Amino acid sequence: AALEQVRAGQTLPQALAQAAQRHRLAAASRAAMHDIAYRAVRRLGTCQALAARLNARPAAPAVAALQAVALAQLLEPGRRHEAVTVDQAVAAARLEPATRAAAAFLNATLRRFLREREPLLEAVLREPEAQWNHPRWWIDALRADYPASWQSILAADNEPPPMTLRV
Repeated sequence: AALEQVRAGQTLPQALAQAAQRHRLAAASRAAMHDIAYRAVRRLGTCQALAARLNARPAAPAVAALQAVALAQLLEPGRRHEAVTVDQAVAAARLEPATRAAAAFLNATLRRFLREREPLLEAVLREPEAQWNHPRWWIDALRADYPASWQSILAADNEPPPMTLRV
């Protein structure tokens, strides 16, 4: 739900707060939700490019958001339980009326991604938005303003921020 709102133009912190309130999530669940959402946003360009290749036609916004969240999880290096990720995405689709009818679609596209991962990634990572996970206009602006370091700026921007603890 939060990613769907982000794709509609809302900021991620606002969308996360609304989703947590709407679903009455406990504090422990909010931390996991934040982690999953931020990972998905960091990989959104790649996930959207993959969805364009996996889907015969554009998915409804709620389905596209859920698919992007699942793809982002599947793209994480070191993840071993891909079948669990697919299963949980399908189970999540069945929970909401807006995505219930798309559970089989989600299952099929995510399993196809797992089967065809390497060729799909090779193809989409040729696209700047998918490679850098930023809009084309921002990539072009950085390339023009910082010709020697635009790639390192974009790569650093995709890294998780440092962790800070306050007592």
